[in-house]
Amino acid sequence: MGGDPARTEDLGLWRRIYGKVHRSPRTLRTLLEPKIQRRAQAIEKHINRRKFSATGSSLRRQNPNAEGLVLNTRMVTATIPSLAHWADWSLTKYGFSGHRGRPPKLMYVKAIPECLTLFLDHYLPLIPASARFVLLTGDADTTLPQQVDQRFPDYIVSGLQERLLNLLDDPRLLHWYAENLDTPLAGVTPIPLGCINSDGHTHYQRTIAEAAPIDLRARPLKVLCAHYVREGPQWENRKKVSQLAKENWHDFVDVLEQIPYNAFFPTLKTYPFVLCVGGGGLDPSPKAFTALLAGAIPIIERNSTTAAYADLPVAYIESWDARSLDPARLQDWLEALRPQFEDPVRRRRVLEAMSMASWLRRIRAHHGAP
Repeated sequence: MGGDPARTEDLGLWRRIYGKVHRSPRTLRTLLEPKIQRRAQAIEKHINRRKFSATGSSLRRQNPNAEGLVLNTRMVTATIPSLAHWADWSLTKYGFSGHRGRPPKLMYVKAIPECLTLFLDHYLPLIPASARFVLLTGDADTTLPQQVDQRFPDYIVSGLQERLLNLLDDPRLLHWYAENLDTPLAGVTPIPLGCINSDGHTHYQRTIAEAAPIDLRARPLKVLCAHYVREGPQWENRKKVSQLAKENWHDFVDVLEQIPYNAFFPTLKTYPFVLCVGGGGLDPSPKAFTALLAGAIPIIERNSTTAAYADLPVAYIESWDARSLDPARLQDWLEALRPQFEDPVRRRRVLEAMSMASWLRRIRAHHGAP
């Protein structure tokens, strides 16, 4: 009297199906939420790619030489002007933008493994052997070609470093501009990330319009130390410098923590020097560029990337230790660099060197006269 085996089996199957279909709203939300999020992210990426392409087309048409803008190599948003908007082909966090049927003169690639690998595997083979292009990599704290930012894996084990270095032997590559360059290389020029804040172009345009000489000697001979410190080995230098500023340098360094964003730029204008200690990547900007706009001298640690600041009035140290700063050294830097702030012609020359147009001219010069 065990009943009908077939009916028992059908009932069990129905219960299994019924159990998957008829779930509580909370259970269904848990099951579907990842899929919904992926779909929403894909839609958002598609929308931003269209915004990026439309912004680039508009900028290249209305401002083909990027005049009146401060250098920015980052993709803060799809619509804030970046050097990527002037590239013929761009491989950004939004995907690929460009006309595949027209070989690029300027190729922009986001400097993360996924985009770099996609460029090497898919887009580089599309460039004809007769074409010549300039490569620009940026929009990431990862460094090139080794990748020494301690938050991310290096590129040696994966083989990406070797592939990137082999690219230098490609006859199609005229030159490479790299944000966060970690090794000096022939054929590669470091480029600052510039001023990536949403109001960076506004501050730049106002500074250009004012064209006012800045008397650094009218400010107290002090240094501003204002930076975020997070957990992890990448932030050890900032922790160390904060401690030095509070102890060894307390007589001539002011430590200001958690300055409201709207007060940051006005605060910079009251100091002749600003400590720009690396956190993410190797580049001391955006703080270094923001300090220069405010008329303050950035103090930065020398590395392969900071060679990009050679034409700007910055103070270099070799490493962050107690002997890096003292009042006599500050005075020497002030006397050597203040003419580039006080003389209107030299001040304008500095601001021009910080411009998007200046770097775009350098990049385009590799193709020679049109």
